[in-house]
Amino acid sequence: MFQVVNGGTPSADADNWGGGVAWATPVDLGRHHGKAIAETARTLTPRGLLTGSAAVPAGSLVVSTRAPIGYVAQAVVDLAFNQGCRGLVPEERVDPRYYRYAFVSLIDSLQSLGQGSTFVELSSEALAAVLIPSPPPEQQRAIANFLDTEIVRIDTLVAKKRRLAVQADVRWRSQVVKELQLAGRSSTGPTPWIEDPLPDRWELRPLKRLITRSWGGDWGLDPGGAAWELPCVRAADFDFANLVAQVGVRRSFDAITLASRVLQPGDFVVEKSGGGEGVPVGRVVAWRGEGAAVPTNFAGGMRPSGDVDATFALLAFRVAYEIGLPWRSIKQTTGLQNLDLGHYLTHQLPVPPLEDQRAIARLLMRELERVRSLQSRMEQQIALLQEHRQALITAAVTGELEVPGVAA
Repeated sequence: MFQVVNGGTPSADADNWGGGVAWATPVDLGRHHGKAIAETARTLTPRGLLTGSAAVPAGSLVVSTRAPIGYVAQAVVDLAFNQGCRGLVPEERVDPRYYRYAFVSLIDSLQSLGQGSTFVELSSEALAAVLIPSPPPEQQRAIANFLDTEIVRIDTLVAKKRRLAVQADVRWRSQVVKELQLAGRSSTGPTPWIEDPLPDRWELRPLKRLITRSWGGDWGLDPGGAAWELPCVRAADFDFANLVAQVGVRRSFDAITLASRVLQPGDFVVEKSGGGEGVPVGRVVAWRGEGAAVPTNFAGGMRPSGDVDATFALLAFRVAYEIGLPWRSIKQTTGLQNLDLGHYLTHQLPVPPLEDQRAIARLLMRELERVRSLQSRMEQQIALLQEHRQALITAAVTGELEVPGVAA
């Protein structure tokens, strides 16, 4: 029914890359799983295709056979692919949409057929031996037409729920900016992010006046390498959406390190090195784990001041990040962003009296809890829709579901 074609990767020679031949990897197939594919992250020249890869014509299927096994997409252009994929070229008249859906229904079975010690792979022979339901062409077409309509409906609902979750978070972030009397990035003057004039009894304070002290982090030693073993908090441990860190990787530290670098519950952890393209370093969360911890050497600790509400201070650092203040204090080295914390803490933000700080903090944290509850509901509903999507495809291609135009 299909000819199995193995893929490949040409050499790094510049003459092989950047041409007009789409070249798929399992990552590309993951982005188009169960759908059509016409564009890929990288492309080959005709020379690259000839010397190091293989291509299948439009109307073929391409299946990922390692890292991971089971993604499938339908080529709508001539498509090359690497050795982590295999092409399926129809040898008889078929509706490729139907077989695309059929392979989506078989993803668990395909993964169970993988073998290998270094990495798990589905061989050409194992792929060729897979049994797949094969109704007559007119029934293939009817099933594919039915699934095209139903899958679009489900995917539209999923996209809508994802938008609702994102929009709720955007509204909360905008509310934080508004409640702290900030203008965002649009104003002018020495502090263009601050609304002018400020409300009565509000004052401008540098960020350093929201804390009593700051300190650097330490990566410590492997467990057992020193007397004390504690969580070491990395940026990867941040739950920035909820402004907390609750876990860290276990490391060991000596008493001298702990004397100057230990975090207590309620202290802040600031990301000092890292970031990415368009994403600044400088996120701040509160340590909410059980007992003491130490920030990693790519982070630092900060202790909230006793004369400000700690939650308000945390929200102030969140809004400083939201309006882009870290960019003003970042030093870039070889692709790594480094936050000049001393300079960053000189930036000013509006601060109200203590009772107003507490009221604002309560309001914003209640709203954050509401947003996270909505997002949790959206995630649950999306999971149910995706389960229904997979079950619908399986039932349709196996004949368990009565599809219009398909004889029982």
